[in-house]
Amino acid sequence: MTVFTADHRDRLRAARERKQKARQKMAAARDAMRIASEHQDPQASGHAEVALEQARGEESLAVELESALLHQLAGFSDAAGFGGESFLDNPEMVRALEQLAHSSTPIGRMPLGLAQSREGLLAMIQSGSWRGRSMAVAGDVDVPDTARVSPPYGAVPQLRRRLRLLDLIPSQPMDGESFTYTQESGSLDTAGETAEGAVKPEADLELADAQVVAKTIAHFIKLKRQQLADVPALGTLTQTRLTYGVMRRLENQIVAGDGTGENLTGILNTTGVGDVAFAAGEPLSDLTLDAISAVLVSDAEPNGVVANPLDVATMLKAKASGSGERLDSDGAFATPPTTMWGLPLITSKVMPQGQALVGDWSVGCTLFVRQAVALYTSDSDQDDFVRNKVTMLGEGRFGLMIQQPTAFALVHYSA
Repeated sequence: MTVFTADHRDRLRAARERKQKARQKMAAARDAMRIASEHQDPQASGHAEVALEQARGEESLAVELESALLHQLAGFSDAAGFGGESFLDNPEMVRALEQLAHSSTPIGRMPLGLAQSREGLLAMIQSGSWRGRSMAVAGDVDVPDTARVSPPYGAVPQLRRRLRLLDLIPSQPMDGESFTYTQESGSLDTAGETAEGAVKPEADLELADAQVVAKTIAHFIKLKRQQLADVPALGTLTQTRLTYGVMRRLENQIVAGDGTGENLTGILNTTGVGDVAFAAGEPLSDLTLDAISAVLVSDAEPNGVVANPLDVATMLKAKASGSGERLDSDGAFATPPTTMWGLPLITSKVMPQGQALVGDWSVGCTLFVRQAVALYTSDSDQDDFVRNKVTMLGEGRFGLMIQQPTAFALVHYSA
């Protein structure tokens, strides 16, 4: 049965706020359609219809998330496909793990099942629900003996960055190991006025074949059998740590994957992405404005800026020479910025220091989930059996389509 915690309340409140905002957007879009109809403005009417459809989709997702959370409160953890049924929700699997902790019999390779369903993972990405309490890299887990003398306080989570970049990227399920698609390019400004009898201008259309291939991202942790029995919630801790590690690496790959071997091809290594060079003496925030302009010139609509925390701090500390007046900040006691030039600002170490990325994330790229993070356990890896250890492996499979490279622009904050 699900325990309703403060985290559940926060997520429920966020879902309801998101639903309310979506309905406000729907009302505003309907008003815009009415005004456009009165003024006989087809262009404005088209924009309003698109905004209405987007708001409807946002409201539908928010309603599903709210319903799933309310079902969790009622004790139905697999409601609406959100989160799915974890292997830890299976009483038989929990009993098997308890027996494993006290047994010396080799278990071979034992699949635990999904840490989360693919649909649940997509819902989390789309809803921005990345408040997990898990931690960083894989390796051996060693709990000191003193933690097993009496009922422990619990495991203190390791600090980790929030996976906020995933909040910007549309995501979809993926069937099969790969798929192909066709990408259109060429000039759109070929039509022209033509005299009678003259040759009409030819349109410029280029079609290129492209492919999305699912790549596996994985890591493992080694546990002692006794720790599984002696440390409460160690299974949950391990599950969330492995899941977070995979998703953290996925976020890195979306930005900077080099496309070689089993790496995804990230945005920074995709041909066609705009580039704004560093200019000595020019404020970094102005360079960001140049990148926003570059995206607008490509006919995209920028809707997010991702920058390193150190670069954001540099911009906030910038002062005019001579007078010492601040350029882009009201000082230490002002509200920390959440926007830059009116766009949402994502402050994250996923961007290397000295660079920022401006983009129309809604049309520029799409994340495809072939397999949500799955967990496996075995005592047959290397010499685990004789050392009384168990190896737990977490892995997921993902594909990345960067269908509109010109919808992004990279800003260089240093030479």
